[in-house]
Amino acid sequence: MDPPVPTPPTYDLAHLQAIHQWLFQDVYEWAGQLRVRDYNKGFSSFWPLDSLARRSESVFGRLASGPLMDHDVPDDRFLSLLSFLYLDVNHLHPFREGNGRAQRTFLDDVAAISGRTIAWEAISREENDSACAASLAEQTNQPLADLLRNRIRR
Repeated sequence: MDPPVPTPPTYDLAHLQAIHQWLFQDVYEWAGQLRVRDYNKGFSSFWPLDSLARRSESVFGRLASGPLMDHDVPDDRFLSLLSFLYLDVNHLHPFREGNGRAQRTFLDDVAAISGRTIAWEAISREENDSACAASLAEQTNQPLADLLRNRIRR
């Protein structure tokens, strides 16, 4: 697990960009910068670049005004909301590379609001990739909810 990102969380696209920049500053000169073209991976098409900013505002706006920002959201509701957020942020896929690691760090920050942690180390890359691909293909949070169930702790 990576140490905390040295910036106060804002739970928006700028926050996700700061995470990406922090994680990959020694790897990519473009770390933290949004991708510059449309992007597909296997059978998954990610959000089109020409509407990425608008869609990001919608995704992070719902987060800011929603129950995930509450300290006392019940466990079952938290799982559902977090898995929908994971689906949405994964669909954005705002960076050329490093999206998964940045997303997981961002979701860790969201989970910490309510005193929760996510046991990412208990999830294999194959399990994670499969759940992400299935959620995108089916446009449902269920594969991601199944992936995260029993891996979120208080």
